[in-house]
Amino acid sequence: MNTQLAMMLCELAQDYIKLSPAPIEIQEALPHAIEQVEHIAKSTSFGTHAEYFKVSKNRYAHYLVLATQLLPANSRILDVGNAPGHFAHLLTKCGHRVTGVNLNEEWRKTYPDPSWIADFDVRECDIERDDLPFPDASFDAVLFTEVLEHIAITDPVLILRKLRRVLNAKGVVIFSTPNVCNLSNIIALTLGKNIFWPENIFYGSLDRHNREWTPAEAQQVFVRAGFRTKHLYGMSDHSNWRLGAAESVYQLLGTLPDDKALLLNTIVGAFTVE
Repeated sequence: MNTQLAMMLCELAQDYIKLSPAPIEIQEALPHAIEQVEHIAKSTSFGTHAEYFKVSKNRYAHYLVLATQLLPANSRILDVGNAPGHFAHLLTKCGHRVTGVNLNEEWRKTYPDPSWIADFDVRECDIERDDLPFPDASFDAVLFTEVLEHIAITDPVLILRKLRRVLNAKGVVIFSTPNVCNLSNIIALTLGKNIFWPENIFYGSLDRHNREWTPAEAQQVFVRAGFRTKHLYGMSDHSNWRLGAAESVYQLLGTLPDDKALLLNTIVGAFTVE
């Protein structure tokens, strides 16, 4: 895809996709957060998931800024989809207390160190079928990052209401999910490639995406569940560019304005109970 066509698509999408880059107060805090993430990277071995940490560092920095700006010190945080524990590990280094929830015990194999399972008091819970095994109002925050796209059989509004139950009156959800309205999906389709994952990793995979969301859809799910929007913005994260099209996107990045919705492949948000 040439630059002129990509620019036309980006401009056209701006009229329909309401997604802007991070607000200035978050952008100003990102350099320090990136330094913190890099420091953890140098002092920690991430085992078989080291590459995933590498491609997710920018996203982790955004979460860290939100946690720093919105959460009190020594917060109790529920991390839904905790494995392999990368960002939770960083939060504990910052003095927070993290409890992890995963779908099943298979995810325990993904932690770089078995001690992390004890550190996060990891529990198994199918959040689509079962209630969370915690009392009402027992957490200051919930991490619900890169999870929405994995929901398969239950209305996500019902799941978010489960999260709302375990949050205290000033609770916050830190959220992210792939933005289905991104340029790599358009490029993939023009190349005759499917925007879903290849069959050999889609069926039976622990990590499959069942549905990716537009920014407006993602926000409305939280609103319908009774949350208020504190932040909703977009960022570019390497792990959320479409396989088979990412190379073409990287050839265009830097030649196109980086504030265009089609170039923001990840939706990031913070939602409050109040």
